[in-house]
Amino acid sequence: MSWLQKWSYDLISQKFLGTIRYNPDHQAALAATAARVDALAALRLHRELVRLQRIVDHPLNPRLFIEHLLISYAGLVQPQRAAA
Repeated sequence: MSWLQKWSYDLISQKFLGTIRYNPDHQAALAATAARVDALAALRLHRELVRLQRIVDHPLNPRLFIEHLLISYAGLVQPQRAAA
């Protein structure tokens, strides 16, 4: 959770400021990803991750929690399909 939160922060930072704080060793990947993601969607994902941080230790179903995080991130980085 912490890693994904830092990654999303770096995506936003790269998109708006051109700087990276937490993952400087992945600058090329972050720059390429930041160039193709929607800024508002990236901000929404980061805000959701901050909200979810409060319940990260809840024992109910960790697998569903992780799946939700990964699906949310995939929705950010995958191009949107046009409705037919």
